[in-house]
Amino acid sequence: MIATNKSYALPPALQNQIRITWNVSHWCNYDCSYCGVLVYSRRGPERQAHSFDYYPVADWIAAFQRIQKERVVLKVLGGEPFMDRANWKQLLQALLPDPRFAFDIFTNGSWNADYFKDLPNKEKAGLIVSFHSSKTAFEPWRERLLRIRDAGFTIHSVVTVLAPENEAEAERFHAVMSSDGFVAELRPMIPAGVYRDRKNAPPPLDCDFTPAVAWMQALRNKTKGLPCYFPSASYDLEWNGEIRVSCLNRPWTDFIREPLPETPPAAVNCPLDTCIGCMEMAYSMPANPFVPPPIHIVTRGEFAGEVRQVKAATAASPDYLQKTLTGTPMPDGVTDCYDAFTNRFIDEPPVQFDIPADRIFQALPDAPAIGYLDNFLTPLELRSSDRITVSGWAYNANPAGPVKQIQVNFAGQTLRTIEEFSPRPELLEVFGRKEMLRTGFGAILFIPPVPAGEYQLSAVAVDHQGNRHPLPPQSVRVIA
Repeated sequence: MIATNKSYALPPALQNQIRITWNVSHWCNYDCSYCGVLVYSRRGPERQAHSFDYYPVADWIAAFQRIQKERVVLKVLGGEPFMDRANWKQLLQALLPDPRFAFDIFTNGSWNADYFKDLPNKEKAGLIVSFHSSKTAFEPWRERLLRIRDAGFTIHSVVTVLAPENEAEAERFHAVMSSDGFVAELRPMIPAGVYRDRKNAPPPLDCDFTPAVAWMQALRNKTKGLPCYFPSASYDLEWNGEIRVSCLNRPWTDFIREPLPETPPAAVNCPLDTCIGCMEMAYSMPANPFVPPPIHIVTRGEFAGEVRQVKAATAASPDYLQKTLTGTPMPDGVTDCYDAFTNRFIDEPPVQFDIPADRIFQALPDAPAIGYLDNFLTPLELRSSDRITVSGWAYNANPAGPVKQIQVNFAGQTLRTIEEFSPRPELLEVFGRKEMLRTGFGAILFIPPVPAGEYQLSAVAVDHQGNRHPLPPQSVRVIA
């Protein structure tokens, strides 16, 4: 049980409102290489990771309308929410007229606004629209975006991910979108998709910050022990109808049939070593000196409004952010916020491990290389062209040197070559060898188009002399 921080009772502005982050589907018309969502390439007859496959839209509407709160902010993620346009339209028709509901909807803007032109209160459907240059040309995407705005939807911001694929378009995107009157975000890439091994770094383009988000960046999202209201007013809702209080790792309950789980009545001392650090969390921390009072559930529209204010202040005084952050101490009471913000990307020294001399460790197997593929984080039964998560570790102790790369193979072809390795501290506990620390690998990749049947997913460790060391494979069943 996570103890609440009684010094920070729930403020009045948060006592009768909640945020629900709804992962509505894994169904998307894009398959961006840098995306970490395990998207389905198409919708089949079987039940999938989509809310409207698990329950009819009428059940979802009834569950939302049953909520006894004066204000409910729905943060909708996917997949692409607008792909199942008939069910999605029916849900919006039911909830948009209800004054209790506000929407932050993440979409790629690939849909036709004309289909939704008769929606009531479209201005309440706040959109965060992403541009992916590997999936659509900029001009057609911009035309769709302008039609969506002209149809009456509110566009909080437009976003492109700073992956190498988008580098050539990023600056033009930012300039044109800004001239069109949008808040344009250049969002640093998280380690996901093909870049889970962090081999490819995002291009060095500047991103926009409000002081509150800059404070979280200066903190490097290391929030453990700091008071936070986010779990006191936030829920995570999955496509299968399961819901739980955010961040606290409490049991999931049934959103469709049961009352909402009880949230803490006060701020919680953050239980996470590293916070996800999204905008909503930055604005939920009473220790953040740059959160405008009173602390409440901040929507993306409010955040975009503050970004506009920061842009205007920066245009008038280019050192606005520096002046704002300088002189404010971080929670340690010593470090200056601006110094911490500008140094946030400096590499930290590696973690030091003390291995006791008298500890008995497991002996290494008598083999030139050892390792394995982890158990899958997604089901072993998959469809052709679906995305899966692969991870494992490999170690080579012979004179040929450590493992240089991992080749992940499926159905006779190499799906990915991984050359960046991450820590696997549990190996130190088992084998007691410091050189085994950075032996982990991982990737998110697509199963290629193949007929239904039984296949093996395998990995080969390649050492610095080119010697190949196969690791034990995993079995995969591909269904039609």
